[in-house]
Amino acid sequence: MRVLIDECVDPRVKTLLLDHQPATVHDQGWGAFEDGALLAAAQNEFDVLVTIDRKLAFQQNLAKFRIGVVVVRIPKNQLQYYRMIREELLMAPESSYWRSTPCSWRRIEAGMRLDDYKMVLYRNQPDGWVADVPAIPGCYALMATREEALAELEGVFQMIAAEYTNRG
Repeated sequence: MRVLIDECVDPRVKTLLLDHQPATVHDQGWGAFEDGALLAAAQNEFDVLVTIDRKLAFQQNLAKFRIGVVVVRIPKNQLQYYRMIREELLMAPESSYWRSTPCSWRRIEAGMRLDDYKMVLYRNQPDGWVADVPAIPGCYALMATREEALAELEGVFQMIAAEYTNRG
């Protein structure tokens, strides 16, 4: 897996991703590129872009690029904070989608699948179960049984995925 590390990310993160053929924007000589030009160039040589730029998804139509985008949220852009989430960083490129919640990932692209997201299942009351996808606001279901909650969650997820696809 080929991973490009954005110029806004501590370049030493490269040392944490040696299993994934990492390179920095600086290594590639792309430091002067604006986001759109960077994504266009990167999609031809890399599978994933790691960034801390939370605005990227709002400034670019990421669905038109063939590259995964991992948005990392950490307290400070320092290697010590990336070390705390090293395992998640190593697993992210091997997953097909990433979340944008703290210490987890989201690949922003059409074709979302529920199996690519972390689901939380818990008992809400003595006779109720909640199935939730924390990375997607509003994606949850409350039903009488575990199985019903998971089945309902799939339906809710499909509705949200369709809406994301329609909006581009």
